[in-house]
Amino acid sequence: MKKKLFAALIIVCLCTGLAACGSKNIESSDNAGSGSMFEPIASDDKPAVQKEDSSALPEGIEFNSADGFYSGYLKSSDKDKIGAVNENGVMYTIISDAEIIGDNLIIYGNFGYRNSQDQDIISVSDEGIYAFTIDESTAFQYLGGEEGAEALSKEDFMKELSSLLDSGLLFEVEISDSVAKTVSFAS
Repeated sequence: MKKKLFAALIIVCLCTGLAACGSKNIESSDNAGSGSMFEPIASDDKPAVQKEDSSALPEGIEFNSADGFYSGYLKSSDKDKIGAVNENGVMYTIISDAEIIGDNLIIYGNFGYRNSQDQDIISVSDEGIYAFTIDESTAFQYLGGEEGAEALSKEDFMKELSSLLDSGLLFEVEISDSVAKTVSFAS
């Protein structure tokens, strides 16, 4: 009798667990079937920052304000690989272009997202146009080499970046309190 009761209890637990798992809507209709693992992190107390005059911004842009690290590789010649998986089973993260319009850093391509710097990528975005708010405290830097981080002005960073769009360097944006704290490329 105890065995039958125990077996019935296990079946009830399994059915309840399966029902709970099956009720979650994983993909929205906007990205259904896209293969993306990216799920924006809700930030109810930190709404996406947009400037009132956004007429100069590209159409279809997505604003990103969740704290964390957004990164991809500067490899414009491989932008056709966005959404594909490499030989290790990892989705490509490729930045094909970037620009600054007003107080927004605009990224073209896709990126990997992680909550903290020492964490592995937890999601990968679809190919698109993404905006990150920058301000006067945003640090632009080149990481690598023997001297460590090299600070650059916003203008010098963008000039350097335009010559490195197919370099394979890592491009990373760190967001804190809905604003880019650091924007860097690294060897």
